[in-house]
Amino acid sequence: MHTANNHVWHMEMLARICDADPDLLLAAPFRVVDLTDKADQEKGIQWWEELTASGGEGMVVKPLEFVTKGRKGAGATCR
Repeated sequence: MHTANNHVWHMEMLARICDADPDLLLAAPFRVVDLTDKADQEKGIQWWEELTASGGEGMVVKPLEFVTKGRKGAGATCR
């Protein structure tokens, strides 16, 4: 597992795998939203609304880092 790479890297690699046989595999659309930027938040909301209005089931929200590290170590984000 490539834990040193962030979620964007993982999504891009999965998309490349899906491109090998688009009749069998479908790459999931994704978007990175800067939560400190109000305009980017609005763009993310608009993207989600368009996605669900066209029949999409919703989205998964994840931190950018593939493995988060908190005070208690990898995967531990509780305070």
